Amino acid sequence: PLAMKITAKSFTYAKGATYQIAALKAQGKLTYTPDAAAKKVKITATAAGKLTIPKNCPVGKYTISVKAAGNGNYAAGTKTVTIKITKANNPLTIKAASKTYKNAKLKKAASFAIGATKGQGKVTYTLNTAAKKAKVKVTAKGKVTVPKKCKKGTYKITVKAAGNKNYKAGSKVVTIKVQ
Repeated sequence: PLAMKITAKSFTYAKGATYQIAALKAQGKLTYTPDAAAKKVKITATAAGKLTIPKNCPVGKYTISVKAAGNGNYAAGTKTVTIKITKANNPLTIKAASKTYKNAKLKKAASFAIGATKGQGKVTYTLNTAAKKAKVKVTAKGKVTVPKKCKKGTYKITVKAAGNKNYKAGSKVVTIKVQ
């Protein structure tokens, strides 16, 4: 009988990793074989059970077969290790996280670009209620316009990246202060 204890863990898309499969109490020579899906995405296993998971390995579950050859006292046997690649955090970044204006100096409308980059999935911009009431505007491309003589207050714009098959949704908040 094969008495093997195997440990495995999850990995995050985009990072890449190496991992040692721990196969304990196995009898005979061990071999490690990635399934067809794992081979397709270039997950490799050495003769010693060291896995290499490439950077940007697609999200999904992949299996590695661990086979013990057995010996005169024990039969050969196989166990399967499942490697789970999970979605990475959205790498959304924004250039302008905050802006401050003096109410008295807003003799004409002021504008700036949020500068959202690296967002995975559709990027959207949402004004909070106070910003809408103060007539702050934001375009679909992230250009913000603060109206002249804007009422004093703190206004927020939420920048969201919807995510995709490999990245989670993410968001950042831009704060506008009018003093």
